[in-house]
Amino acid sequence: MGLFADVTTDMMEFGGGAEWYPKGTYEVTIEQVHIQDLPSSPEGLPYNGYVTTEGEQLSIQFGNFTAINGAESPPGNNKMFLKLVLSDGDLMVFDVPPRDDLYVELAKSKRRLAAIADALGVDNVTPDEFVSNLRSGKYDGCVMGSNWALWRRGDKHGAYPSKFTSIVPDIG
Repeated sequence: MGLFADVTTDMMEFGGGAEWYPKGTYEVTIEQVHIQDLPSSPEGLPYNGYVTTEGEQLSIQFGNFTAINGAESPPGNNKMFLKLVLSDGDLMVFDVPPRDDLYVELAKSKRRLAAIADALGVDNVTPDEFVSNLRSGKYDGCVMGSNWALWRRGDKHGAYPSKFTSIVPDIG
């Protein structure tokens, strides 16, 4: 059973200025984790998927993208960020089901945290300890596989990880 017992394997795949965005399969390294307040619209309202403007999110910086399975190799600066909501109002990521119609971003973050923990092989701590360790930098430098997809909204575009996988070392 995984670290987040109510997140099934099929829930660990996600959808949803730079010249290069990753598209395809890569080996990536967790480089840094930053803590930020939840963002709000210019009018001070919650963004779509958030219930409030009060809360906290992790911003995980992935780097050292190494293309696998024919993905496009990155040019020099190959860093991407993934933001995961930890709290939205009084509700924490651990308190929401993995699919929630109201706390959409919190539920998506729970699934992504479960996938990252699974890819890193972390199963001997509680979900709260895992997030605490992630926040403190314990997993900085850890390598995992990830599939990335492009997104476009009008003239804006970027990339997001659609899946995380374990990298099994070649003991050949």
